[in-house]
Amino acid sequence: MQAKVKKLSGSTNVSSITITDSSGSDKTLEADAVIMGIGVAPATEFLKSGPFTLEKDGGIAVDEYLRVKGFEDAGVYAIGDIAHYPQAPTGDSLRVEHWNVANNHGRAVGKTIAGTPQPFKKVPIFWSAQGQQLRYCGIGAGHEDIIIKGSPDEMKFVAYYTKGDKVTAVSSMQNDPIVSKCSELMRLELMPSASEIRAGKDPLSVDISSSAGSSKLA
Repeated sequence: MQAKVKKLSGSTNVSSITITDSSGSDKTLEADAVIMGIGVAPATEFLKSGPFTLEKDGGIAVDEYLRVKGFEDAGVYAIGDIAHYPQAPTGDSLRVEHWNVANNHGRAVGKTIAGTPQPFKKVPIFWSAQGQQLRYCGIGAGHEDIIIKGSPDEMKFVAYYTKGDKVTAVSSMQNDPIVSKCSELMRLELMPSASEIRAGKDPLSVDISSSAGSSKLA
């Protein structure tokens, strides 16, 4: 994990990669292809010359209404990838880089500006389709344990990420609609506890019909 790429070798295509490992030794590995993930960073440098305070990663801290902290009364909002906002499952303030989060931020701020302010409580939800659908919701960073129901080897499972007795994230394969249901349960603060999940409680059995339409949550 601490290895660094020293060089890529090949004629028309990359055929090998030379890395320097954590001990300082060089090793050459054969390769059929190279996938580079360089990441992105918030384009917020221009804000440094103004009155705004940026987080270490370049994001902007906002409150539960997505108002920039220190400028709540001025009606200044930050949404999408740059917004450090309180996460419903954990209460931690984090940035989430995902188009669906940005869309939901826009809807929430629109309601607030229109005169019906609502705290943003939607839980981040993601998926990846590569042969099978891998689905995920919540915030798994800092989890202390994982409760697995099913078989990851068979690509049919539900994994509950827990911190203390609280479930903070859920991932699944071939178990729809468990992740979408759990995201709503977290939003409504009705998610079964870790001890209840271990005892066999199924989140799909939790009735949210009287809570899902609550006007108190965005």
